[in-house]
Amino acid sequence: MNLETLYTLISNFLIVLEHKEDKKAQMSDSEVILAYILAFYAHGGNYSKALWSLSQNKDITYVLSRSRFSRRLKRLKSIIRQIFYLMSEMSKQNCSVFQIDSFPVKICHNIRISRCRLVEGEEYRGKNQSKREYFYGFKVHILTAENGHVVELQIVAGEAHDSKAFDLFEFDLHEKSEIYADSAYTAYYFEDILKEAFDIDFLPVRKINSKHPDNKQYNNYLRQHKRHIVETFISMIKGLYPNKVHATNLKGFIFKIFGFIFTHNFYILLN
Repeated sequence: MNLETLYTLISNFLIVLEHKEDKKAQMSDSEVILAYILAFYAHGGNYSKALWSLSQNKDITYVLSRSRFSRRLKRLKSIIRQIFYLMSEMSKQNCSVFQIDSFPVKICHNIRISRCRLVEGEEYRGKNQSKREYFYGFKVHILTAENGHVVELQIVAGEAHDSKAFDLFEFDLHEKSEIYADSAYTAYYFEDILKEAFDIDFLPVRKINSKHPDNKQYNNYLRQHKRHIVETFISMIKGLYPNKVHATNLKGFIFKIFGFIFTHNFYILLN
């Protein structure tokens, strides 16, 4: 990822959002967001390593200390989310085919659940169906455009079933859009609402015992083919993850989960 191009892109987003910076700041907001993205792209979400890298390579004139960087980043959270939403709207304009899927994010290994301090409760115990293993943490649902951009995301406790995503997503898409999903997202009532109210086709792979009239072999083959690409995007996101995501509190942990997806979107945009 070219840092100069990335910096220019971030600066342009801030101009579009009419963001006003503190002229006295030695490290600009664009540079802070640049360091934030670099942390997830190259250092597994470690802010200290990202700042050290920028300092050693002299990519920017002045680099904040770790503590001051965290305070600046906290003030920029809303701006970072606005940039994410702006990128999402750009992707929606040029796409009518989307995919939805989920992946687990472990807080700790199962053997350490009793010592976990970030979260407590059975609702965080989930099952990763693809690997046939249990985990303790969160489940991240993402709605992706065909080009790989994540346009919507929701982070829920690990126990929540995939069909609960209908209660969370806005599905703010254009008419005639198509959303492909696996069979876990089957919910006939919400499918009908999306079609009747917004003219959006929600097209999950049907279960073998499904009585739905479109449960045909060729339909399921096409839908499986269409949704398969989201697994590639999820692999790209998970490829940025370290063995352990370090955070001192729950809000920080969730913001880091968001950071990996935010960085993935910039990577797609620049490649």
